[in-house]
Amino acid sequence: MKIILSQRIDIESDYEDVPFSTYHFPKRHLNQIHTRDQFIYYQGSRFKKEYRYYFGCGVIGAIVPDATGEHFYAYILEGRRFPINVPIYLLGGGGFIESIGYEHVRNKPNPSWQYSVRRISDDAFFKILQLANVDYDAGENISLLETGIDALDVLRYLNSRYANISPRERAKKIQHHFD
Repeated sequence: MKIILSQRIDIESDYEDVPFSTYHFPKRHLNQIHTRDQFIYYQGSRFKKEYRYYFGCGVIGAIVPDATGEHFYAYILEGRRFPINVPIYLLGGGGFIESIGYEHVRNKPNPSWQYSVRRISDDAFFKILQLANVDYDAGENISLLETGIDALDVLRYLNSRYANISPRERAKKIQHHFD
């Protein structure tokens, strides 16, 4: 499934999010976010239009509860920032990008901006990636695990892919591929 994750990066938040690493969310959204969902980050603001844009993408990894069980952490795999921020509007006054193919994910053309996790159509998802100048194959590593390739070979591949980050962070990222 393709989803939007609202991520405030312009102000402090009560959530313990670490963009491109961990998404912290309340239990009420648990049925809307799943391991292997592909997502796009959305930065929104009710008051300032310049703070309404899409800025990154990735894949949801393991989802674990916090100590209270009232909130959850979704680990981010293959997270990447867009080279440019993508406005939420279609060029030429054509409405919202998230309205493209809306009938496949909701009843109304306009997104429910108040929800921090919401579905998005495949067409809208790929339109945002196109506007961000991103060629993205989010399923690359996940499909390696599902094809029956030897786990040791997958581990070698992931180690080489994450070679440029600290050993601790590399181990965390690799572990989430196997959760």
